[in-house]
Amino acid sequence: MTTDYNSLEIITADTSFEAKLNAEEKYGKDGFKIVNGKTVNKSKWLGFIKKEMYELTIKIENNSTALPKTFNQINIDIPPTPIKRERPPEVPIPDFITEDGLPELKLSDRPITYSNNLSSRKMRPVNSIRSIQEGIKPPHSQKFDQSDTENFDFTAKKMLEKLVEHKNKTKLDPIAFAPKNSSLSGTKDNGINPENTECNSPNAISIQLLRQMEGMLKTMQEQMKHLNNQSQELIYDEHKLPKGLCEMKRNLAEVETPNDVIQKIIAGVSQSLTPEEQNNPLQTAKAYENWCVDKLKFSDELDFDNGNGPKVIVLIGPTGVGKTTTIAKLAAIYSLSKKQKKSVAFFTLDTYRIGAPEQLEHYAQHLDINMEIIYSAADIDEKLKEHQDKDLIIVDTAGRCQKETDELKKLSKILERLPNASKYLVLSATSKYIDLIDTLEKFGLVGYDNLIFTKLDETNSIGPLLAIMLQKNTPLAYVTDGQQVPTNINKADFEYFYNNFLSNTMMFR
Repeated sequence: MTTDYNSLEIITADTSFEAKLNAEEKYGKDGFKIVNGKTVNKSKWLGFIKKEMYELTIKIENNSTALPKTFNQINIDIPPTPIKRERPPEVPIPDFITEDGLPELKLSDRPITYSNNLSSRKMRPVNSIRSIQEGIKPPHSQKFDQSDTENFDFTAKKMLEKLVEHKNKTKLDPIAFAPKNSSLSGTKDNGINPENTECNSPNAISIQLLRQMEGMLKTMQEQMKHLNNQSQELIYDEHKLPKGLCEMKRNLAEVETPNDVIQKIIAGVSQSLTPEEQNNPLQTAKAYENWCVDKLKFSDELDFDNGNGPKVIVLIGPTGVGKTTTIAKLAAIYSLSKKQKKSVAFFTLDTYRIGAPEQLEHYAQHLDINMEIIYSAADIDEKLKEHQDKDLIIVDTAGRCQKETDELKKLSKILERLPNASKYLVLSATSKYIDLIDTLEKFGLVGYDNLIFTKLDETNSIGPLLAIMLQKNTPLAYVTDGQQVPTNINKADFEYFYNNFLSNTMMFR
């Protein structure tokens, strides 16, 4: 038997589930057939607001009619009048409960009732989860009594006042609250154990609790005092600085420069300024720039005129900092540039990471340069002889965790076969300052001559990079700011570093 459908209807709701539910509510589960469903944007408030809705297109049976509206209006409320119910039979209280002198419990004769007479003034509506109730009841607000919440602060305050009052009374009249056998009570000590029932009296327990609370409050006060002193020191430290130095300090802090480095910069810059100049932000900025010119070091261009065979550079560093991509960028600079046009070869020691040689070989094919895979230290001498005609040899190494001291020692042993090589430590600009310092110290086992900063496009915080340049006094050679080969790499010098990164620390308000 086939069902005949004679009309279409579009039902709109927030979700597909609600649209189907509304259709079932209106025509019954078997009174329609779904034709199509889609998400649309509905305009409201004269088109100023648009809301995403779900449109459900249905076919309606010939003999199907909308269900009565009363189907959706069933409401079950708590009866407005109390309902009495029979009292449960009394259960005798066990004898052992009354041995300690506790009063016997008595059941109240008052009937148990249910009431909805809570004052609406003390109620507030809250949003509820849409539930499918009997009759598929639409969403409705629920209410709860919030009088306890409103009176919480007042109750806590009264409790604290009572405790303080009790404590003061104890101090003023210690005899009244002392155990009976103590000397304060005027009776003779009969040598009774201090853990007897007298010492466990309510008054004695109250005194113990008060002492514990007093200790906790004292500890909290000391901690708050310590924090307050620290904040006051910071405020005072900033307020006592002249305007120019204060602005410089704020700018350095905003790029996450470590505090000890900020103090070092302030001390250095202030020495070249008079008190009047320290109040002038522009003069302070100029002094800061001159100080950075003197303190920051940048490496020179590679020298290919030594006549002692190919120039060899080695890139070392932790895993994931972008060494292989940086090698490809360096090779592109020197092999494709009309100004340089050098012959380049790749050596890779990275045989640990899956796909590492293949990645470098991919770049070598595109740049039309030779690549050699070094499996042992003995291979280095042989491959160097084969490529004596090259201008530049770039050596890729496996990424090493700075905590793997043994692996770093092995790498150092291998690189002893390249005594004239320049070693570049590659660091990610997204690393934390404490990790950068740890990497610099641990890779000191291998040794490095220059730094390369990568991923500068992924951070706005150059303070840690500025800090390690000032503290370690190691020249910066290159910076990279993207994944594109060969465009996203630049030779580092003060002008480039200042214009692109350092100027952010000199922007005075």
